[in-house]
Amino acid sequence: MVYAILTGKTEEIYVGLFKYVRNVLPLQYDKLTIITDFELGLINAIRLVFPESSHQGCYFHYCQSIVRHLRSKESGMYNLVKANPIAARIFRMVLALPYLPPNSNNNRIPSMLDGFNSIIMYIVQHTEIAEYFHDFMYQYVFGYWFVRMRPEAFTIFDKDIRTNNYLESYHAALLRFIKPHPKIWEFMGQIRFLENQYNLEFKQVSQNLNIRSCNSSRGRIRNTSEIKRFMQDLIEDDAPDRILTFLRRAGHQVNGYIAQQIGPYPGNKNVLVIT
Repeated sequence: MVYAILTGKTEEIYVGLFKYVRNVLPLQYDKLTIITDFELGLINAIRLVFPESSHQGCYFHYCQSIVRHLRSKESGMYNLVKANPIAARIFRMVLALPYLPPNSNNNRIPSMLDGFNSIIMYIVQHTEIAEYFHDFMYQYVFGYWFVRMRPEAFTIFDKDIRTNNYLESYHAALLRFIKPHPKIWEFMGQIRFLENQYNLEFKQVSQNLNIRSCNSSRGRIRNTSEIKRFMQDLIEDDAPDRILTFLRRAGHQVNGYIAQQIGPYPGNKNVLVIT
């Protein structure tokens, strides 16, 4: 575990930190996968200092960003997705796009752009909500995620580990345990305490013993198995709407998170609520 107390979040600061880490940690960087959120300064620094390593965007942070945009006043779509099942389906299909590869030479496996285009064609068929999705799909999903971030930055195609949630949970524990503005020796002591606790859990995992986070691990394994099954069905499917079928099925894998953030899946397709 590496801890760093930084004075900011600029690319220059991250580059300095990562150069130091690289000098003191003799890892096999060509075999390293680094999972982060989508902070551009952080990503640029990783690509500069660890060019031979693989960078992967965190799927949870992708979903979180989409939900935050949905809730923004500029979007104006929150109530629509909350109340209209067609809109809710489209929203979930957008969340499922990273399960596809950024590019594909296999005509049985569509790319993320193929998935995006399939969603657009589906939206066009539903004229009652199409205009409300126009800016969301073209300016935000395509303009920001496909053009600015690029599909390679947020794809999780064929990845068993898709998030850095295990680290986020550690951060949450850290924030609960450490009071605001601690003295430096208090901070160091609390860090050591938490690290000892997580080292103990690591040893328990090595001995195949259950720990308090085992449920999340089982959930991840189950989710991985489901996505692989959906992908195999997609490969074998010849129906014209096979891409949409895959995105619909994969999109429901995050129903728990969406229910927490937005609410349950709406049931009345005739409801259209815009504010």
